[in-house]
Amino acid sequence: MFKKIIGAYLFLLGSLSVFGQKIIYSTGKVVDISSCIASSNRIRTIMDDNEEGISTYYLIQKDDGSDLVINQEQVFYYDVGAPDFESEGYIRFRDKQTNLVGLYNDKGEIVLLPIYSSLSRVHNGVLYALSDVKVRNIGRSGDDHIVFEGGKTRLIKPDGTVLVDEMLEPNKVLDMYSLSITDQPIQDECYSSLLGVNSKYYNFLNLEGYFKKFIEEEFLPKSKGKEWLDFTNENTIVNIEIDNGSIGDYEVGKGGALLSKYGRELKRLFKLVDQVGEESIKLSYGVDNWGGYVDDGQIDIEDFVYYYNTTNVWRRELFPMFELIVKEENQGKYRNNHFDFFRDKKGEMVLYKITLRGNFL
Repeated sequence: MFKKIIGAYLFLLGSLSVFGQKIIYSTGKVVDISSCIASSNRIRTIMDDNEEGISTYYLIQKDDGSDLVINQEQVFYYDVGAPDFESEGYIRFRDKQTNLVGLYNDKGEIVLLPIYSSLSRVHNGVLYALSDVKVRNIGRSGDDHIVFEGGKTRLIKPDGTVLVDEMLEPNKVLDMYSLSITDQPIQDECYSSLLGVNSKYYNFLNLEGYFKKFIEEEFLPKSKGKEWLDFTNENTIVNIEIDNGSIGDYEVGKGGALLSKYGRELKRLFKLVDQVGEESIKLSYGVDNWGGYVDDGQIDIEDFVYYYNTTNVWRRELFPMFELIVKEENQGKYRNNHFDFFRDKKGEMVLYKITLRGNFL
């Protein structure tokens, strides 16, 4: 029998303290990382592999020291086979009768009744709440594959207090920790300002705009020489597809050796970028909010407590990941070259992975 506990440090990182690491935004707001990653460790997600299969449930330590058991039927899954885990002292659950979602706190109390179709995790004391959706099952052959259509997204507090009644652009990836509440909208092209129910403005850094500005004003100007290498380090992963007629053959390495070996090819690519607007080259900017992953071998062991949560999942909300795609065209065929970044604990951009394609498809 195998039992996996999600919600306790898998290494001896729970005993480490985090001091002096801060994110400073252009608005002057300062966020102390230590307060963002703090946990009472009272909420645990258990995956118990027993003779009857895998049983998943929550254990929440109550004030009297006993554990409240939240059974499998109420566990919220944010992805296939991926149960929720604690965030800022809260965890999502699903009502088995209505299939709606609510919140428990770390004392085992329901602080938000299950009245929403879905909820995001709590970050910086706020979360997204989705309601009024149309539910469709697009599964085939009897399989369930539920999707939501339409609906209304609100910004709320964990207790259900509505802050912004409708997020007009819910598909934009906002930095929740950048939140500043003002009487007037922030006049910064990288910020999205949302009018709250209290007539105040809730201002968030728009991560895609932030990344685009970084690429255009910092990274690309430095790519004309060698200064762009300052964004790399000895742990930067370099994937070079070999142009040998066989698709998918890569030379893979870390750090400066491969960057030096393929310096001419990189220089050629950066020169092409100056032709943006021509049909032969296009740039695409994105926030990697799902698929990307920084390998733990790229992070110093003493920094694990910053970058990975108690389930060893990358803290995307604090350390967002980005992707620049340089798309080349040649006689109707294309190849995409990728430059992957993350914002580190100092608030600086790190180029953690480079992928150059050799074949046009």
